[in-house]
Amino acid sequence: QFGISIHSHNGGIGQFGLNFISKGLLTEEEGRRIPRLLQNRITGDYNDFFDFASEDVLPLLEPTRQLLVTLDRLINQL
Repeated sequence: QFGISIHSHNGGIGQFGLNFISKGLLTEEEGRRIPRLLQNRITGDYNDFFDFASEDVLPLLEPTRQLLVTLDRLINQL
Protein backbone atom coordinates (compact mmCIF):
# COMPACT_ATOMS: atom_id res chain seq x y z
CA GLN A 1 0.00 0.00 0.00
CA PHE A 2 2.80 2.45 0.84
CA GLY A 3 5.45 1.04 -1.51
CA ILE A 4 7.67 -0.11 1.34
CA SER A 5 9.05 -3.63 1.34
CA ILE A 6 10.62 -4.91 4.55
CA HIS A 7 12.25 -8.32 4.97
CA SER A 8 13.91 -8.10 8.38
CA HIS A 9 13.65 -6.37 11.74
CA ASN A 10 16.67 -4.22 10.87
CA GLY A 11 15.09 -3.33 7.55
CA GLY A 12 11.97 -2.26 9.41
CA ILE A 13 14.00 -0.12 11.75
CA GLY A 14 15.75 1.49 8.79
CA GLN A 15 12.44 2.26 7.09
CA PHE A 16 11.09 3.55 10.36
CA GLY A 17 13.96 6.02 10.49
CA LEU A 18 13.50 7.09 6.88
CA ASN A 19 9.77 7.51 7.08
CA PHE A 20 9.23 8.85 10.59
CA ILE A 21 12.41 10.33 12.05
CA SER A 22 13.99 11.92 8.98
CA LYS A 23 10.63 13.51 8.15
CA GLY A 24 10.32 14.95 11.66
CA LEU A 25 7.28 12.91 12.64
CA LEU A 26 9.18 11.46 15.61
CA THR A 27 12.12 12.76 17.58
CA GLU A 28 15.52 11.13 17.35
CA GLU A 29 15.10 9.93 20.94
CA GLU A 30 11.81 8.26 20.03
CA GLY A 31 13.54 6.72 17.03
CA ARG A 32 16.35 5.31 19.17
CA ARG A 33 13.82 3.64 21.44
CA ILE A 34 12.70 1.15 18.77
CA PRO A 35 16.10 -0.56 18.21
CA ARG A 36 16.72 -0.57 21.98
CA LEU A 37 13.42 -2.34 22.58
CA LEU A 38 14.16 -4.81 19.79
CA GLN A 39 17.57 -5.57 21.30
CA ASN A 40 15.94 -6.14 24.69
CA ARG A 41 13.42 -8.48 23.09
CA ILE A 42 16.17 -10.45 21.36
CA THR A 43 18.18 -10.64 24.58
CA GLY A 44 15.14 -11.79 26.54
CA ASP A 45 14.16 -14.37 23.94
CA TYR A 46 17.52 -15.88 23.10
CA ASN A 47 19.88 -15.35 26.04
CA ASP A 48 19.06 -18.16 28.46
CA PHE A 49 21.35 -16.75 31.13
CA PHE A 50 19.89 -13.25 31.26
CA ASP A 51 16.92 -12.03 33.29
CA PHE A 52 15.73 -8.46 33.23
CA ALA A 53 15.56 -6.78 36.61
CA SER A 54 12.77 -4.38 37.43
CA GLU A 55 15.24 -1.49 37.47
CA ASP A 56 16.05 -2.33 33.83
CA VAL A 57 12.44 -2.49 32.70
CA LEU A 58 10.48 0.04 34.76
CA PRO A 59 12.18 3.12 33.27
CA LEU A 60 11.18 1.90 29.80
CA LEU A 61 7.46 1.55 30.48
CA GLU A 62 6.25 5.15 30.34
CA PRO A 63 8.43 6.25 27.39
CA THR A 64 7.28 3.17 25.49
CA ARG A 65 3.62 3.90 26.31
CA GLN A 66 4.09 7.43 25.05
CA LEU A 67 5.73 6.18 21.86
CA LEU A 68 2.79 3.84 21.24
CA VAL A 69 0.35 6.72 21.71
CA THR A 70 2.32 8.82 19.24
CA LEU A 71 2.53 5.98 16.71
CA ASP A 72 -1.19 5.32 17.03
CA ARG A 73 -1.88 9.00 16.34
CA LEU A 74 0.41 8.96 13.28
CA ILE A 75 -1.15 5.77 11.92
CA ASN A 76 -4.64 7.20 12.30
CA GLN A 77 -3.56 10.24 10.27
CA LEU A 78 -2.64 8.08 7.26
